[in-house]
Amino acid sequence: MRAGIAAAALATLVLAAPAAAQPNATQVLRGAVQAINRSHGPQVQDYTFTMVHGATRTPVYVERGDEEWMVHASEESPMGSLMSMAVVWPTFADVEDDGEEITEAMEAARYVRSERVEGRATHVITADMGEDAVEEVDTALVYIDAETSHLLRMYVVGEMPAEGGQFAGGDMRLTVDMLDHQETDGVVVPRRVRVRMLMEMPEMSADDLAQMSMSITAVRAQLEGSTDPEEQGLLAVVEMFAKMLDGGELDLPMTIEDVVVNAGPPAWLDEEM
Repeated sequence: MRAGIAAAALATLVLAAPAAAQPNATQVLRGAVQAINRSHGPQVQDYTFTMVHGATRTPVYVERGDEEWMVHASEESPMGSLMSMAVVWPTFADVEDDGEEITEAMEAARYVRSERVEGRATHVITADMGEDAVEEVDTALVYIDAETSHLLRMYVVGEMPAEGGQFAGGDMRLTVDMLDHQETDGVVVPRRVRVRMLMEMPEMSADDLAQMSMSITAVRAQLEGSTDPEEQGLLAVVEMFAKMLDGGELDLPMTIEDVVVNAGPPAWLDEEM
């Protein structure tokens, strides 16, 4: 889902017809792509970092594949898949805007407004994704830093895809913030990220809801008070799930630490493959 949304969002967002006095959407987006490409040039083969939320630490490995950048999160982390949803920027390095189909899709893009994200002035661009781009995504907005061309935010409205498990088919509003960009050995990575998700749950039977409630209560009773980092992470996932089940917003702020470039695959990846 993460890579598909990111690639399709950029693929639909480049040939706008901007109104007078507005920045040119094409130039703004191409500037963002060029900034990411410079950071993911041929000199970079891979990099690792750690995503941190409270006591939970999730190692992430990003590597250059044959056709695209691949993002791996440790399966040992109870929040690995959820936390790594924020790692969307490598996907943008692979998007090209010279293909006929992509060019046609880009024509739907338009410049919306200027807006500040944590004090930074950004250009906001939107497009109706349409079913030909990504079935699950209706609309996407990208927020590009007006000074640095860094991607600061993605906002996606759509439907949770089939692989969403229990949430499959629910309406979704997803915001990913990527802030405080810093360079390490040529690779620019945001040091603060945040995932927010609001979902309208698909219809569930009374029995399913009762079973979920019982499971949440049982896990809470087992894990509350634990000082083990993995168990604390698992409890955090359960609490987020319970909040979303009640119609609340998932809010997952994280920091990124320990960025290492061109060190090869980490030991945990070899052990999990």
